[in-house]
Amino acid sequence: MITGRPTFCSGPVIPAWRAFGAVLACILAFSLTGPVAAQVSEGPAFTLGLLTVLPTPAGTERTCTGYLGQTVQLRAAPNDEADAVGSVMEGDRVVFAHEPLDDWHYVTVTSGQGVIPQSDGWLHLPDGIDCAETTD
Repeated sequence: MITGRPTFCSGPVIPAWRAFGAVLACILAFSLTGPVAAQVSEGPAFTLGLLTVLPTPAGTERTCTGYLGQTVQLRAAPNDEADAVGSVMEGDRVVFAHEPLDDWHYVTVTSGQGVIPQSDGWLHLPDGIDCAETTD
């Protein structure tokens, strides 16, 4: 039944400046790299402004398909004390497309073979990453 009353989203409210920043980041990523790379290179934490240290694009991309380790947290900065902004779980696809900072890597994570990022952030990898398949 239509009552003529508007229905509003009950989700979290994003400040206008963050929404504007997210739109600008998406437009810039799309205009510089094309639609597929824009989906893979930055995820929700980047576009929502949750990161406290921004990554530097590497110009190349490496992919870990089928992550084989335990669940690990992604951080807002390359520091164990930084806020958690996502995670990598067994079976996830992890994309490395940014310059590392020491043993920290900014990664974008999708579920399985997906291309739309579920999470992104800084991942501490002092011993590398264990994957079913790695591609450059």
